[in-house]
Amino acid sequence: MNNALRIISAVFYILTSIVISGLSTSDIQRLLRGAKTDITEKNCCCDLCGKPIPVIRQIPVISFLLSKGRCSMCGAKIPLLPTIQEGIIIAEAVVCGIITGFASYAVIINFGLYELFKIVMIVFNGRRSTEFAKSFIISVGLNICLFGLIYGFMAAVEFIDTLI
Repeated sequence: MNNALRIISAVFYILTSIVISGLSTSDIQRLLRGAKTDITEKNCCCDLCGKPIPVIRQIPVISFLLSKGRCSMCGAKIPLLPTIQEGIIIAEAVVCGIITGFASYAVIINFGLYELFKIVMIVFNGRRSTEFAKSFIISVGLNICLFGLIYGFMAAVEFIDTLI
């Protein structure tokens, strides 16, 4: 693969992995707790004060460190488990990308590992929301769309590379 296209693919893959790790917290925690907001809700909010978290504060791990582990709105301590969860998902995605050379099929592997991790977290935690099955199906459907878009971009870059 052309070096420029390889760099574009790697950067895109890593950036989308960071975004997905942030979404994973909302996805998994909302499924576990039956949080006030639905998993399709676009805004993340503090579980204690209910105020929306600004987009810039939703950057995984980094925002936790910058905010010193506290909600920027109410000062409540942010639980460490979701931050560790985000770190694991970022690390898994990057390792998967490196092993596959950031090929498009890394996205499919990443999707499978993400959903497996989600199931493990749900089984390990044991708690479920009242409408768990419905929320879980919506969650998987949304993730299929999200990972499908990422796969489409990566596959398009690989296709362009074959034309060059």
